[in-house]
Amino acid sequence: TGDCATAASGSVFIHAKEGESISVAETHVCLGDSGHLFMPLTEIMAEKNSNVTLVRAIRGSNTAYQLGQLHVCQLDSSEVQTHTITLASKVSRNEVSAYLDGEHIESNFDGMYMLGQDQQVDNHLRIEHNYPNCNSREFYKGILDGNAKSVFTGRIYVKEGATDTDAKQTNQNILLSDDANAIARPQLEIYNDEVACTHGATTGEIDEEAKLYLRSRGIPADAAEALLMYAFLNESLDHLADDGFRKTLTDELLSAMPGGDFIRTL
Repeated sequence: TGDCATAASGSVFIHAKEGESISVAETHVCLGDSGHLFMPLTEIMAEKNSNVTLVRAIRGSNTAYQLGQLHVCQLDSSEVQTHTITLASKVSRNEVSAYLDGEHIESNFDGMYMLGQDQQVDNHLRIEHNYPNCNSREFYKGILDGNAKSVFTGRIYVKEGATDTDAKQTNQNILLSDDANAIARPQLEIYNDEVACTHGATTGEIDEEAKLYLRSRGIPADAAEALLMYAFLNESLDHLADDGFRKTLTDELLSAMPGGDFIRTL
């Protein structure tokens, strides 16, 4: 969009039939200084033995509001991997609902965000384990500067009878400003004994010892900080099995990062 205030919605339906593999990339971009509201909906239906990879890059502006939803339904022995990277927006809210309606399912939801000024990102996930022998992982990392704020709410629901469930939640943040704020609300709702469910959240600052070490090797302070930021966020990208998608998101990240051009030269 340009200089006029706009509101838009879009819908994408991804249907992987039995045995199929599908890879999809979405990019959400808002241009101009007027107010923008975008409400995308993406739905994934993964049938037996199918594989779906979805990556989403969100690049808004300080006047853009993005309210997105992702609905996932998986059947026996299917695999779904999604990765969402949020690099700007006044407010970006990403809601994920996943229903594991079969056995031997793999379900992975990764995300990263890098925000500044008074930007905000909300990641809300609910993963429902309705059958035995399924694995899920939520792995979100972010860097916040200025008055930026992040909220991570992840709920793992394990239905009675869904034994041998393995579910993990992780949210990690680095704050570059005293005014930045990261809120993590991991939640477990379990109706079984035979499960392995964990959650963890950490919030900290740039490792000054690591930064000092890089400076002792002749790397300028700004470049050293950029390297540490990139290493922190890049762990999330390492989970992507698709090399092309990993390169695409790496390029998005480096284009938005202070010091990104320096890192490209290494």
